[in-house]
Amino acid sequence: MDKQEKMFLLVDQWRKSGMTRKAFAQEYGVTDSSLEYWCRKRDNKLGKRTAAAGEFVEIIPNQDSESDVAKNKNTIMVELELPSGIKLKIY
Repeated sequence: MDKQEKMFLLVDQWRKSGMTRKAFAQEYGVTDSSLEYWCRKRDNKLGKRTAAAGEFVEIIPNQDSESDVAKNKNTIMVELELPSGIKLKIY
């Protein structure tokens, strides 16, 4: 297993851990900035668009989203995961 594979595995473990990135990095002996770098690299490889710090990203709802909300108010319409590991869910 090469370094990239190991770091991508570590990124995946962090995202499932529920820990802050800083705490996870410290526990696994890597710097927070290194883990952040590998998160961006992993997202780029998966084709995910990530925003730079302080950059806004437009979120465009599906055309059917208004009717979905009317049908079921417990449906998650937007889920935002912050670099710190905090998740914001909008119903």
